[in-house]
Amino acid sequence: MPFSGRGARLDKTVTLWRETWNGQGEFADALPPARQGGPPVWLASGDATKVIERGAATYDGWLPYLPDVNAYARAWDRIRAQAVREVAPALYATVNLSGARADDELDEYLRAYYSQPLDVMRYVQAIRGGSVAECLDWLARYVEAGALHLILRIGSLTAGPESVAEQLLPALKEIG
Repeated sequence: MPFSGRGARLDKTVTLWRETWNGQGEFADALPPARQGGPPVWLASGDATKVIERGAATYDGWLPYLPDVNAYARAWDRIRAQAVREVAPALYATVNLSGARADDELDEYLRAYYSQPLDVMRYVQAIRGGSVAECLDWLARYVEAGALHLILRIGSLTAGPESVAEQLLPALKEIG
């Protein structure tokens, strides 16, 4: 699909879903959703003006991947000011808890996943490697900026979710 117009097409699709879930429109006879009104629909995005406007007008959640916590805070303020419904703020971030090896592992992971090095992807997405304490401090700033939900991807080709589940999540629960 061409990049131009894809946002409008997504918004239209969400409108059709909601009509269907509420028993309206062309597909009203479809199987009803398990939840009245259908599931919440979140927009994964950045902080461009049009994206902020769309998120505030149409979606139930905002799932950005912004690499700068200050940009996150500014964008969240704009969404709250424009929102026509309750919007849940979240963050999609990649973490690696390998301490001194974290950047090397992140670089290897990102090259395999995106064919781009860490030095490029740090300017595009929320990515942090280091110790548990360093990652916790970094994520805490997003929580302070408004993030209520954190979706964490483990940036490693070899490490599993155990370290995040056993070390980072309990500490995150204490700050939130």
